[in-house]
Amino acid sequence: MRHVTPWGLAGVVVVILYGCGPLIHPLPPQLGDETNAKIDDSWNAALEPIDRHDRQTWLDAMFESYGYQLGVDRLEFRSEKKWSGGLVVMEVKCDRAKPHDDRFVLTVRNHAGKVLRTESYSRADVERTNNELRGLDDPLVLNPTPEQVAAREAAARELITRRNRARAVIMTPVSEEQIRQGP
Repeated sequence: MRHVTPWGLAGVVVVILYGCGPLIHPLPPQLGDETNAKIDDSWNAALEPIDRHDRQTWLDAMFESYGYQLGVDRLEFRSEKKWSGGLVVMEVKCDRAKPHDDRFVLTVRNHAGKVLRTESYSRADVERTNNELRGLDDPLVLNPTPEQVAAREAAARELITRRNRARAVIMTPVSEEQIRQGP
């Protein structure tokens, strides 16, 4: 096997520019055609020849590029969490060829396996919620009017209330920054 040069993984690492971390929200970002073409090209370059990179380099590349989730053709992910009344199952299903079918499904079951509740969220639901909770849909206004300032302050108060309410539902002692940094 050959040693890796700085350019050896450049193709795969390009993916890092298009995401902020592993499954920070329930669906990975939907990328445009141009970005997907670059990702496809980088995978082709990384795999020709097939033994171009050693085992550790492949793992490093997955960490650095989020190649296991960004720009993939299909992604399915299932996680489970026990709770006192049974089991919560969370499933992510994405298909690059059918983005309108992308789903995040949350199913709550009792100990006998009976479904107590199911919620299915579309990509639009997930992206809207992510933008609302992260404030990404708030355009930058350089010289806001007093009305715009008041509206922004009211929206910020509502966002804080909404995020605090959500955090009170399921509290995890891990911050988003810790998730990005890993163990």
